[in-house]
Amino acid sequence: MTFCRVFLLALLPACSTMTHTESPPDWPALEVIEHKVSVIDVQKKCFKYLTPVAAALSLGLTLGCAEVDFAARTCTIYIARGENDPGIIEHERDHCAGKDHPGDTTLRSAWERYSSALRDIPAISLAHAHADEDVGAP
Repeated sequence: MTFCRVFLLALLPACSTMTHTESPPDWPALEVIEHKVSVIDVQKKCFKYLTPVAAALSLGLTLGCAEVDFAARTCTIYIARGENDPGIIEHERDHCAGKDHPGDTTLRSAWERYSSALRDIPAISLAHAHADEDVGAP
């Protein structure tokens, strides 16, 4: 058990000092919201974001994550209450800024899909919509 704790403690700081890729040039400005929650709530909220390799290396534990909502223009960070390593919050803020882990394109791909979908929505002419309302009016 002691070996597992030492191994886990050795891995956790590595994530907080991990470098990230550059953000997409058109990444939107997002309001960053930070929540300090229990360790159990962090696991419930964040486990789904671990890749299989990260889950294996961290023994399935995470100290935080960031959830991006492009429509609301927000990025919500969840960090374990009592966690004092400034590298962890900085790491999650990097994700809010559109930076992926090296070799990963999750955030970039999500932004490309979202912004592409917005470009594909046809513009609605309000003048035309109002003209339709007047049809048949006396």
